[in-house]
Amino acid sequence: MMTAKHDQGPEAGADIQSGTTPLELRCAGAWVLRAIAELEPRLASLPSSGKGQLTLDASAVTAMDTSGAWLLQRTLRALRKQGRSVQLRGLRPEFEALLQLIASRDIRSESIAAPGLLARIGRQAWLSLGNAFGMLAFLGENAIILLRSLARPGRIRWRAVAYNLQVTGFEALPITGLLSFLMGIVIAYQGAEQLRQFGAFFDRLNEAISLTSFLVGIGKAPVFAVIIALVGCYQGFQVGGSADSVGRQTTLSVVQSVFLVIVTDALFSIVFSWFDL
Repeated sequence: MMTAKHDQGPEAGADIQSGTTPLELRCAGAWVLRAIAELEPRLASLPSSGKGQLTLDASAVTAMDTSGAWLLQRTLRALRKQGRSVQLRGLRPEFEALLQLIASRDIRSESIAAPGLLARIGRQAWLSLGNAFGMLAFLGENAIILLRSLARPGRIRWRAVAYNLQVTGFEALPITGLLSFLMGIVIAYQGAEQLRQFGAFFDRLNEAISLTSFLVGIGKAPVFAVIIALVGCYQGFQVGGSADSVGRQTTLSVVQSVFLVIVTDALFSIVFSWFDL
């Protein structure tokens, strides 16, 4: 907490009282954190209405910290909101600088008004539209780079590509196979009783799982992988300079990836139905 003090004399208790005229108030003592409790009832008893310019004489203020400056600024703001014209005088330069700092913070906080319903809807729509255009631009940029790389294969870093294929592809097969095997066991045991009623877990296995279905699934997997990779990379580039931004963009990448994969799978289903696959 910033504190500005005067070196002369002991600190007296903070006070605010009427001056020599009805249009004058005198601030005195140490306007610091410990004086807030005794100042609050005095500030509440200030006149709430009146005419003419009200003068606050702060020449007797001996000390002030951020709490006292905030309380004084709040008092000035409250009086001005009541329609009073208020003039502050006699405040020492070091206290005046602290008061101006508090006032600048108050102005910035008051200028941000809570948006209405239509404003929130419009802002969200605009952000979503900008995000969609950004994603399309990122997709186009990657497509152009891919075409340039295919035109000049020597520019492709094959060693890095092979390394990533090994780490994220081949070395992930054991855990992926184990998870698929365990999920298959769970589904088989949970569905065995129901499927047995109409002769479906070995009699119809060849009909349900054909070579075409297998190849369709294998063909869709790289498309889904590209979608997830592009969304993850795009949201990764949007991360700001905080841990909160990392979590927010990670959540967005997961949500958008799942959504786009579902939409793409639906499009695949429509196209395959046209070709009777």
